[in-house]
Amino acid sequence: MPQNENAQEPTAPKEASQQKTRLQRNFDELESLYANNVMYESSVWDLKLLFGQLEQTSGSETVDFHTAMTVPWQVAKLMIYFLRLNVAIHEMENGQIRINPRVLPPEPAPLLPPEFENNERAKRVHEMALKLHAEFLAEQK
Repeated sequence: MPQNENAQEPTAPKEASQQKTRLQRNFDELESLYANNVMYESSVWDLKLLFGQLEQTSGSETVDFHTAMTVPWQVAKLMIYFLRLNVAIHEMENGQIRINPRVLPPEPAPLLPPEFENNERAKRVHEMALKLHAEFLAEQK
């Protein structure tokens, strides 16, 4: 059977192991800050993480947010993997991380107002939030 002279062999995309990204830190410009509180703002395009520190010097508890970092959703998903991996390794070496009951996330509120009762997407999101909350609390036992 004659071969088409213009046909090319399909080429496989570069495997992740073949792609080399050079990591470089400029320590003169790198700022290291402490945060014990994170707030999240999401959009269709990305996730903004706002980092802050609990201040109690005024007699009341206030979070002083000092840094915002915005990442695309793909990076947020990769962060979940690497955060889970690092937490798992830390717990293997140091024991389970216990969350103080005062800062455990509350159970997701019921769907309100009543117009959400017929919203299938809202129901699915609420069910997923309840499931993740239950799994998180089960890990704390």
